[in-house]
Amino acid sequence: MNSTTNHDQVSKFQSQLEKYQKTVLFDLLKQHNIPQHQFSHLVTTELKKNHRMMEAFEKNPSSLFASIIHCAEIGLSPSQDVGEFYFVPQNDYIKPLIGYKGLCTLIMRSGQVKLIHAETVHRGDDFDYELGLYPKLIHKPKNLVRNSQTLTHVYAIAKLSNHESVFKVMSTQEIRMIMGTMDGVSNLYLNDAKDPMLWMPKKTCIKQLAKLLPKYY
Repeated sequence: MNSTTNHDQVSKFQSQLEKYQKTVLFDLLKQHNIPQHQFSHLVTTELKKNHRMMEAFEKNPSSLFASIIHCAEIGLSPSQDVGEFYFVPQNDYIKPLIGYKGLCTLIMRSGQVKLIHAETVHRGDDFDYELGLYPKLIHKPKNLVRNSQTLTHVYAIAKLSNHESVFKVMSTQEIRMIMGTMDGVSNLYLNDAKDPMLWMPKKTCIKQLAKLLPKYY
């Protein structure tokens, strides 16, 4: 893709984006107090630096704008550097993906959650938890080797404004079961080269925890 073609595609995108700005995007961004020019700049920047995203736009522009509208609707940043929302090119369309930070942002937005955290448990760690009327969770990391091969559990904890804590624990097997229900599961899952800190399993656990928390959007 040469620079002239690249420039023409960006101009085409900006022209179409302006039409959406005057209609649906205006109200969506306004309700989240997001400046239009800032949002548009970030989206355009993402397009410029990702040739696969640009190719998907050329083949199927409606999928990209559907993702942009979804991002504006839930009021997250479209910048990959921020890590709240991603535009994921898949063949000839764009798949919207809420990132780990974006999910946490949405949960915290309810005003009833003060802190949310997720962690991984690995073979050799001291780990125990109990449910019931008096739930408790104890984790003392010990294994220095912490990757997808040593992973045994993932847990997420939310501290509420009433000072109560809620947690969710998932085994590696449960994570894999969730993966099995996904359409086009991300290749980041349990991929030590692309996700060495195991953010994807953590996000999966937070999503399950979110079902126990106050509605956030």
